[in-house]
Amino acid sequence: MELFKVFNENLKREFLCAPLNHPNIEYEWIERKITIDDNPNEIIFIGNLIDDGSIDVISLYDEDIGFFDKNKNFVTPILFHHLNMNRDIYKKLCEEINKSLKDFRIDKEGMSKNIQNLINRLDDDVPFYMDVLKYIRTNKFPAEIDVKQSNVDELISFVNKDKKEILTDYPHLKLMINILENQAI
Repeated sequence: MELFKVFNENLKREFLCAPLNHPNIEYEWIERKITIDDNPNEIIFIGNLIDDGSIDVISLYDEDIGFFDKNKNFVTPILFHHLNMNRDIYKKLCEEINKSLKDFRIDKEGMSKNIQNLINRLDDDVPFYMDVLKYIRTNKFPAEIDVKQSNVDELISFVNKDKKEILTDYPHLKLMINILENQAI
């Protein structure tokens, strides 16, 4: 997350925090009260959202906290300046935003429920993850894997296609992505 990044049309799939020159923000200094854990807190915004029909607005704590623009960037007008981040309320708000965005960041059109379940299992089940990595390296499907080979192949294809975006949301797949990249050499 880079504060005050100047928006341009080439930015795709980024977390834009208080970006400059974004067409969907009406810039003005605003302090809003957001109630978190029954405590009202003053949060600084750099402007209001302009919903022109090309954005998907995201709300948290009954407040519009940002949006996905047409380039699939998540944009927030909340001022997550390093001085603000020293305050617990900004840290909590940032964590909550990141937590709620995890499901939105990857373009899920190509992600089946099977892939989602396998990605979650890879995070929790180390022996399963090692068996999948063994399959990638040897191209021999291990008998220990209790999942259909076609589902694992679908997962590998999906990960191979969207490496950078997937790594942003699922850092536990870094080893798999490294192995897949080294195979291509």
